Amino acid sequence: MHDDNEASLERLKTCLRSVRQANETSFAELIALEDWREIAMIELQRRAARALRAFPSDLLEKMAFDMIDTRQAMTEVCAESGAG
Repeated sequence: MHDDNEASLERLKTCLRSVRQANETSFAELIALEDWREIAMIELQRRAARALRAFPSDLLEKMAFDMIDTRQAMTEVCAESGAG
């Protein structure tokens, strides 16, 4: 686990260096942030939500109001393709 954490830390530093080289202002904005966990979670949710753009509105509503078992559907689709 320690090796994985070290590798992840090095990858993070590489990403930060890239941001710094590309845009010093953006890097300064990153440095000013205080709640990295919350911001990272928001970004993960934003990326996942991108996939939902193709879904019809009626299905999104059913998912949003727990009128359909989204987890069951995902589990069954993963089983079909051998993923997950």
